[in-house]
Amino acid sequence: MAARRAEQGAGWPAAAARTALAHTDIRADNILLTQDRVVFVDWPWAFIAAPWFDLLTMLPSVLAFGGPPQPRAAVAPGTASMIR
Repeated sequence: MAARRAEQGAGWPAAAARTALAHTDIRADNILLTQDRVVFVDWPWAFIAAPWFDLLTMLPSVLAFGGPPQPRAAVAPGTASMIR
């Protein structure tokens, strides 16, 4: 069992590597939609984080605004149940 746990956790350091610029406050009032792009505004708390950090911290806002009626597709493996 210990070997299995070690194997399961082996990818964690790479997954948690701080390699992306994170906004840290993505919610509806910090997103502007134009005809050809999406613009994220209000960046006072930005920092370098794991690439999935903003997705994780955005989910409470998605749920607060009702979220999608039904998950159409997971944005990452295993995350579909997080947005119901």
